[in-house]
Amino acid sequence: MRKLTHLFTAAAFYAVAATAACAATFDLTDAARYSMNSFTMAGDDGLTMTVSGGDYDGAARSVSAHKDFGLSVGDVYIDTNEFALFEFSRKVNLTSFMAGFVDSTDGYRVYALVGGLYEMIASGDFGVSNLLGKNTDRATVTLGDTVASTAFAIGVANWWDEFKVRSVSVDPVSEVPLPAGGVLLLSALGLVAVKRRKA
Repeated sequence: MRKLTHLFTAAAFYAVAATAACAATFDLTDAARYSMNSFTMAGDDGLTMTVSGGDYDGAARSVSAHKDFGLSVGDVYIDTNEFALFEFSRKVNLTSFMAGFVDSTDGYRVYALVGGLYEMIASGDFGVSNLLGKNTDRATVTLGDTVASTAFAIGVANWWDEFKVRSVSVDPVSEVPLPAGGVLLLSALGLVAVKRRKA
């Protein structure tokens, strides 16, 4: 019985370890950072995010985080053919981001670094009604657990699109996952131990 208790204790430990990594939101409206090549923000549990900018032609662009308004690339917005690049100190799932200064015609694309290349994982229009006026409209794009990566890019879908990124939310990938086979094995061992005890 003591061995069985140890097995279930181990299973509980690994299950908790697998979910111990907490979601993190990086607020890009909390401070003023102007015309920088890149900047780094610290999250919980040692997770860091480095922000830089570029365009679809391959050129690097400066980034600015405007206090209370959000992140822009190059000048005032992320626009024309620009994107913001978010690099993390370990693998995460990009679960959502909030954009500001959007209207009903603005669109976005989201890319993840997969196998050394950036693959588009989401695109669409922000879909706001534009009732409040361009300077106050915000939209949250929820992505869910799309793909685990150390780098994501958020950019415009078309040359006329423009917006700022106000925040980025990620879910760190657990470094100590318990494989599904491990759970089944522990369950089977538990049943064997119970049957032996009854016999």
